[in-house]
Amino acid sequence: MMKKLLLLTLALVMAMSMSAKKKYITLQSGDVQVLNQPGKTALYEFDYSKTICEGKPLEQYLKDRGEENVRDWPGECIETQDNYFMPRWNDESKMNISLIKEGKADYKIVVHVTDLDLGSTAAAMFIPSFSRKTGACEVSATVDVIDLSNNQTVCVLNVNKLRGVNMRAFEVASSETRRRGLTYKKMAQLICEFAQESNK
Repeated sequence: MMKKLLLLTLALVMAMSMSAKKKYITLQSGDVQVLNQPGKTALYEFDYSKTICEGKPLEQYLKDRGEENVRDWPGECIETQDNYFMPRWNDESKMNISLIKEGKADYKIVVHVTDLDLGSTAAAMFIPSFSRKTGACEVSATVDVIDLSNNQTVCVLNVNKLRGVNMRAFEVASSETRRRGLTYKKMAQLICEFAQESNK
């Protein structure tokens, strides 16, 4: 009886995990299995040219917060992409394309960030709840996978209101850069898992 209960619990957890991935990562067009090519490499970049941040165009949002925010933004982007997104992707990529920063690659992955909410340190620290309002960064995006042999887009994924952390207040109460990095880290993981599970 206990064994059956354990198996049922494991099946339920796996089903919930699959449901979460499908909620956050969906296929818009093309073949996601193109990512399932161990040994192949991809350059990557994040595009913020059309990003709406907390209801405003990103450039306006940064200006409204002061010149310091405008100045620091490029460096913060490098940190979130190179120290969170790329390492997590490559940790997951035993069955996937690996990411590289520069050099000759087979593909290019472009994350077009459409909507961004950087979260709130105050909310993370003082709202006594584990709801989605506890301060974590939230991102929506489209992800293009481009075959560099012919510059054709072979797959487009949608990232839908993904929050990186919503149950560890000590993490979301840290800097905006770290909160965004944790969301990008989760994005990388879920994209790799989504591609791998398309083989099953």
